Amino acid sequence: MKKQTVALLLASTLGLFGVHRFYLGQRRAGLLYLLFCWTGIPALLALVESLVYACTSRQKWADRYNQGRVDSPVPKLVVVLTVGLPLLLFAAFVVSVLFPDLDF
Repeated sequence: MKKQTVALLLASTLGLFGVHRFYLGQRRAGLLYLLFCWTGIPALLALVESLVYACTSRQKWADRYNQGRVDSPVPKLVVVLTVGLPLLLFAAFVVSVLFPDLDF
């Protein structure tokens, strides 16, 4: 059983190195992430994938990775901490770059 929560946590924390891809059994994609980790592109891809993993329904996840066996849902706190917080920090970074003279 490939747990959706574990894949989400791996993508949001170690996605730069493709650990989530190895967990899901996608070795070639994991190797590509490792090969290009120095570029930062895998980190952006992993952020997008963590969003996809967080938004994927339990049934769709079960059909794709667990031969139709449905697992427990991803806790909302995990989604907020692994997806919402990085997006908020990224938005703050973009605002600080675009508007360097703003004082808060």
